[in-house]
Amino acid sequence: GQRTVTFNAGGSCTSQFDFGFGKPNVTVSGKLYNDKNGLVDALVNGTVMGAPGGLTIFAYLTDMSGNVAFKTTVNSSNGTYSFPLAEIMTDYALRLSTTDVGVGQTPPAAFAGPSPWVLVGDSYGLDNAAGTGNQAGTADALISVSTGMTNVTEVNFGIQRLPETDNHIKSINQPRVDDIITLNA
Repeated sequence: GQRTVTFNAGGSCTSQFDFGFGKPNVTVSGKLYNDKNGLVDALVNGTVMGAPGGLTIFAYLTDMSGNVAFKTTVNSSNGTYSFPLAEIMTDYALRLSTTDVGVGQTPPAAFAGPSPWVLVGDSYGLDNAAGTGNQAGTADALISVSTGMTNVTEVNFGIQRLPETDNHIKSINQPRVDDIITLNA
């Protein structure tokens, strides 16, 4: 049968009936890069990667109440992640982490990547109403995302592996002018 429901200005539907209206979705997506030049070229780019040090990387979209609304993993072979059910006209925070938490929970506080990997850049991507270009300040694998009516793409993160060295101390005799000395490490 038919039902009558009254909507007040500024109110919301509290009826138990489904009127078949749903908020449209957009996709929020990006990649994790091994950005070896550390943003020297002002871009988050390089070789895509998904499992630095063999660890699983989780991607989280958190809502404005601070809870995980959507969760996925970064693809270990091509470094991509995607949230195909993000809602239009919605503000989120997007975070990468090696810590696994569930939807509805508080997101991890930090990236906590494996040593010697460090964060080098966070990019707002394309069609992100929260900003353009790279996020200013120290990279933290956390960036604001504000969806519009189109997909938000290329929300990319850059990490880089710090060089590993070992100590070498070698004494050499005082060279003379025009001496050629070969240093073997």
